[in-house]
Amino acid sequence: EGSGENAKVFCAIVCPNAHLVFHSKSLSDKNCFKFISYGLIQKDGDWYLWRSGKCLNSPKAFEIGCKFDDPFEKQFPDDNVIFKHLAARVRAY
Repeated sequence: EGSGENAKVFCAIVCPNAHLVFHSKSLSDKNCFKFISYGLIQKDGDWYLWRSGKCLNSPKAFEIGCKFDDPFEKQFPDDNVIFKHLAARVRAY
């Protein structure tokens, strides 16, 4: 989204049906500042991590947490159920 220095790159986070997604640990990277060069956003019912500027090249790992109204294991009792959900999401785009 955007161009040049204002470009943001979005990466989908696997937190289906989450009511809250959060960044659980500080990055300690001088190129990454929460809300300025990275953040979390919900778009069309899915959650995304976005990065921009020099933070795009940061090798730091993001630790993301998800909160659900119903336990994840209840919504998706086995791997096949979650994979089917994710495959349907990919086909929609």
